[in-house]
Amino acid sequence: MDIEEVNKLKNLIIKAAKEYHDKDISQEDIRADSSLSSLGLDSLDAVEILLLIESSFDIDLSSIKDFQATETFSDFCSLIENARQENSQ
Repeated sequence: MDIEEVNKLKNLIIKAAKEYHDKDISQEDIRADSSLSSLGLDSLDAVEILLLIESSFDIDLSSIKDFQATETFSDFCSLIENARQENSQ
């Protein structure tokens, strides 16, 4: 993922934190090893973020089997890359 896409993903997480928990986090708060729980988000937020990822990145995550293992920001980046590979085949 390029830096523009990384920032886009960070903004989706920031949006979820604000909308669902009225929690303000910044892009600087989100590091590769940041877990959703360390950002004050939970598994329900993960589902919402996955839906936002699908629409914002125009990818289909329904064929991805390991999305439940998505815990860190880096995992979300990998999930997007894997979905792109799956969808292009």
